[in-house]
Amino acid sequence: MNKELVGQLYCNGLNAKEIAEQLSVNKSAVNKCIQRNFKDFKSIHLKNRKYLKFYENEVKKITKYESKKYMSDKTFILKNRSLYETKADGDIVLKKDIDYKVPWDVPRRLVNEFKSC
Repeated sequence: MNKELVGQLYCNGLNAKEIAEQLSVNKSAVNKCIQRNFKDFKSIHLKNRKYLKFYENEVKKITKYESKKYMSDKTFILKNRSLYETKADGDIVLKKDIDYKVPWDVPRRLVNEFKSC
């Protein structure tokens, strides 16, 4: 395991699990490496971690806003009916037995607004 690379990724705000996934090594080994060699960089790590989380959330918000601006959830579901099934209460939900991955911004459910209370 490359200590310098672990230190650089740690200072960039990645946690031990994310570093282990990137380097294809054991998470506990990365944890020990960070504890032994990079405990002095914790403040830098926390600052960059906060920035990473903020940036990821902002990108998701902007992407969701932009995608909904051109096509609403209802329109998307009506145009792509093969991905969805209708439940007994009238809600339209994404099928569970789809053979491929669905992006995060695909609507999972359209609630029937006219169902009786």
